[in-house]
Amino acid sequence: MNKLLSVIGWILTTIGILFFVISGLVLIDMATGDDPKTKSAFLGMLVLTGLFAIPGGILLWRVRLARAREQFESQFNGFVASLDSFTPRELAQKIGKTEMETEALLAALIAQRKADLAFHRQTGRYLHRNRLQRAHQVIDRCPSCGASVGQELVFAGEAAECRYCGNRLATM
Repeated sequence: MNKLLSVIGWILTTIGILFFVISGLVLIDMATGDDPKTKSAFLGMLVLTGLFAIPGGILLWRVRLARAREQFESQFNGFVASLDSFTPRELAQKIGKTEMETEALLAALIAQRKADLAFHRQTGRYLHRNRLQRAHQVIDRCPSCGASVGQELVFAGEAAECRYCGNRLATM
């Protein structure tokens, strides 16, 4: 889709540039001649320049932003996949974002199921589920109130409480 929009943007911008060059030629003719129609031809060429060049430039700008966003998401997903465990602060330093922005990106990544992560609240670290040992347990919902606890990770011998009702999360 970005490739198609880029081609359309370049076509529109090129047509706009051609009209701009033609309006320059009309301006030269207007300066050397006394024909009253050249002024309206010049203004018409400028209008056509704007009608083609401005949308073309906007399309090219939007494609550039989309490509930069895709590149960042690819880099972010690569960082998350390559780290065994990490805190949002560590990841934020690597990607050049704030900790809050990084947590929002992680939440979106987990919600889209692009990363299978679990959060260990005691240490504040995210861990990949496939790298957990059997002694670790991931709890998705509080058995008492049914609230989603964000895939809480509990190590053997640890006690975790629900953030909402305060009841102890059962480990099996």
